[in-house]
Amino acid sequence: MPRRRMIDPGFWDDPDIGRLQPLDRLLALAAISLADDWGNLLADEAYLKKTVFGYDAISFDDVAAMRDRVFATCRNWKRYEVDGQVYLHLENWEKHQHLRYRAAPTWPLAPGQVAEKTGWQDDKVADEPPQDCGNIAAGLPQDCGIGKVKQEQAKQEQGRQEQASKPAAAGVAFALQACGVSRAVAAELAADPWVDTARIQAAWSAVKARGGVKNPVGLLVTMLRGHDQARASPEELSKFSRYAACPGCHNWLPPDELCRDCGMCQGCCKCKGEEVERGD
Repeated sequence: MPRRRMIDPGFWDDPDIGRLQPLDRLLALAAISLADDWGNLLADEAYLKKTVFGYDAISFDDVAAMRDRVFATCRNWKRYEVDGQVYLHLENWEKHQHLRYRAAPTWPLAPGQVAEKTGWQDDKVADEPPQDCGNIAAGLPQDCGIGKVKQEQAKQEQGRQEQASKPAAAGVAFALQACGVSRAVAAELAADPWVDTARIQAAWSAVKARGGVKNPVGLLVTMLRGHDQARASPEELSKFSRYAACPGCHNWLPPDELCRDCGMCQGCCKCKGEEVERGD
């Protein structure tokens, strides 16, 4: 589909254009509007009749005569053929049409032309931004208007997401501190999307139901870090038997992190030897 084109005011001062008859001049102007992003256009009289003079009672022969007169008069029009079909190329295309992005050629290239990729897929048109610009307009130059708009939209969306997550994280941190968890550890756990107030309450109920726990806060933190779905019912508590408390600091750890001889963690272990042997 043709894109929007620039018509230089100098078009009307061009002596070649001035020598054309009025309808020939209209055809020359239409060629600029209808050419693809590489300045090429099918010059078949039937195609030109349909696209330029579709509403007018003008024959194919009349259009062919107009086309030939423009070829003969305008030095900007260059005729070439591909597989027996006539095409025209606008020699001053690059001078007047400044396209940042180009669609793939619609018509065969003129002799000597090379269609270089400009960052667009073959089925994209030059007036549309790339479809992969979710990551701050990845396909757009950062100094172009559309690129700046996409950057600003991405920043606003990120800010909305951060604002939406702050109340939930604050509620999680408050619930953890209410159970005795330090502010630093509460902030760490609040950043974990898995940890929410419902799971904190369930884990805390399981800790309290267990009884005889010297460091209940430590067990709560261990359960939440391990993403354990805790419940207060006795039959569910058996799943937490894999945690054991260090007799020294009362922190809860998996058994394989405790000394096999004294049952303490590495920080509290007083056993002598070249290396503390851990359990399986």
